Amino acid sequence: MSDVRRALTQARFNEDNANLLIGEIVIVAFAVAALANSVIVAVLALIGMIFGLQHPGFAGVMVLVFSIGWGVIGWFLGMALGESLDAAIGVALLGFVIGLGANLSGVEWARDVGS
Repeated sequence: MSDVRRALTQARFNEDNANLLIGEIVIVAFAVAALANSVIVAVLALIGMIFGLQHPGFAGVMVLVFSIGWGVIGWFLGMALGESLDAAIGVALLGFVIGLGANLSGVEWARDVGS
């Protein structure tokens, strides 16, 4: 019984983090649309990234890039809040690690649903 409960808890956690991952994918698709001035390119990027979640290599690169993005956001927040290099580094590392964990969990959910 404990194993079933643990698996259900993990599945709920992964599903919650999948929303973050899908949100990041949609934001990147909107950014691609803005840069390319093409909705078709954005739709292709969106579809490619969603299908890419099932490919371990591509999903790993996406997770790394999205996590670095959270680290960059953390850097700017640390600089704005603490106005010191130490604060910026600390918040950037925290953003990267939390983003990495959430994105890896979201990829795990995508693989569970896709298989």
